[in-house]
Amino acid sequence: MIDCCELALYNGRLALYIALGAFAVITLLLAMFFGYSLKLDQRTLKLEKKNGHEQKQIKDLQERINFLESKLFEKYSKRKVEELVEDA
Repeated sequence: MIDCCELALYNGRLALYIALGAFAVITLLLAMFFGYSLKLDQRTLKLEKKNGHEQKQIKDLQERINFLESKLFEKYSKRKVEELVEDA
């Protein structure tokens, strides 16, 4: 026959195992979450760097277009430039 002290000891151990299991699961989930967050930060930095390069290319192309337009305006009249642009 089991007395109350043995039953309390068994229930205490069971509660301890459940608490340790929950702690392990929560720790695992937190590690996965923070690992994923770090990967997202790295991805964001990579995309921002790529975006910076693309913005620089866009700016360079806009400067080149403005330069070529100014050359066209120097060589042709405004009406002729508009006709050339419409044909393109």
